Amino acid sequence: KDFITTLHRYENHLKDKIGHLLLDRINESTMEVLKKDLLDKTNNQTKRKYSDASINHLFDVIRATYNYINKTKKLNLKNPAAGSQIKRQKLDNQRERYLDIKEIALLFTELEQTYKGKFKHQSSFFMLKTFLILSFTTGARLSSVTTIRKQDINLDSKTILIKNHKTERTYRGYL
Repeated sequence: KDFITTLHRYENHLKDKIGHLLLDRINESTMEVLKKDLLDKTNNQTKRKYSDASINHLFDVIRATYNYINKTKKLNLKNPAAGSQIKRQKLDNQRERYLDIKEIALLFTELEQTYKGKFKHQSSFFMLKTFLILSFTTGARLSSVTTIRKQDINLDSKTILIKNHKTERTYRGYL
């Protein structure tokens, strides 16, 4: 994760809970209480519980902070978030279901009937359809599809170079 995201998560989720504690006073039980609070906490914007990946990232921040301080300050603080000290949440990142061909056709029919001619600029409707087609054919996320450039498309091999902004990796999608 980038620095801004990490700082934002620290300030929203960790600062009030452990930011006031001395580093040598934070222990396994502090981590267990924090973990329980995080598992019970609901995101104010989405009204959903925080994902296991987000909770793991917060403990990664704590772990990395202790590692950095121990290394740079030549200290030997016990890292309360290291190794088996705190059990990581199991992640289930499987995408459970895709739209089948009939559902995609229905979506495009509905799109045509409901929205064609209702955009101020016809190019907006064309861009929406293009976005949906690229999303379906590549499986890419919104941020990845919206950053595809002309030079990323290879019509000879019918592939698109896609940047996964979440993992900072690139991969090829097929047209």
